[in-house]
Amino acid sequence: MGVSGKKLYESFAELNRRILKPAIKEINEVSDISLTLTTLREGRRVTGLQFLVEDNPNQAQLQIPGVKDEFNLNDASENPVVKQCIKMGIGDGIAIQWLKAYGEAYLLEKIAMAEQQVRTGKIHTSTGGWLTRAIKHDYQDDALKLQAQKKHQRDTARQERETEIQVSEKAMEKQRSERQRLRDAVASYINDLDHIDSDQFEVDFVRETNLSPFDKEAFHDWVAKRHDLGNPYPAQRVKRLKNTLISAL
Repeated sequence: MGVSGKKLYESFAELNRRILKPAIKEINEVSDISLTLTTLREGRRVTGLQFLVEDNPNQAQLQIPGVKDEFNLNDASENPVVKQCIKMGIGDGIAIQWLKAYGEAYLLEKIAMAEQQVRTGKIHTSTGGWLTRAIKHDYQDDALKLQAQKKHQRDTARQERETEIQVSEKAMEKQRSERQRLRDAVASYINDLDHIDSDQFEVDFVRETNLSPFDKEAFHDWVAKRHDLGNPYPAQRVKRLKNTLISAL
C-alpha cells in the first residue's frame, strides 16, 4: 500500500480511516466490483486483512442513461482508450460504457488531464476516482481552455480582417465604377458642345480652380458639379441638354 515505514499507519485505526475505507468506498462507487473488508484478529489485535470481491450490486446505478449494455465486450475491451481507463483503475464494464457514451476524443482529453495530475502529484486519492469525476463533471484544462480561447480570438480577428478587406474592396470597386460613370457622362456632355463652348469650359475651370484642365479628375468633378451630371441617368441628362442647345441655335 506504500505506507510502510510511516508511524502514522502503525495504528490500524488510522490505516483503516485514511487508506482502506476511502479506497474501498471509491472502488464500490466507480467500478463493477464490490469489495468487503474482513479483519483477522488475535484478541483485539488485527493481524491480517481479507477482501471479499463480488459483482457490484449497484451495477444498475453505474449504467449511463441512454447507453444500452448490448455490445461486443471482447471487441470493446481491446479498444486502446478502454485499456487506458482500465490501467487507471476503472472497471472494464464502466470503461466500455464511457466509450459508448462519450466517445474516444472526450475520454482521451480527460485521460490526458488525469496523467498530468499524476505527474504533478495533485491526485491525493486514486487516479480512477479523479478520472471518474473529471468525466462526470467535464473538468476543463485551464491551459487548453486558454489556448482554445486564444485560437478563437485569432480566428475571429482574422475573419473580421477578411470581412473588412472585402467591404473595402467592394467600396473601392463601387467608387471606381462611379468615377468611370461620371467621366463618361462628362465626356459625352463635352463632346456635344461646340469648340467655343468647350474651350470656354476650360477657361472657366482654370479661372475658378487655378488648376490645369489636364487635371482630369478635378476637371470632370467640376463639370459634373456645375452642370449637375452626377445623377444616376447621365445619358438622359446629356440628351436633354443637347436638345436644349440645338433649339437655342
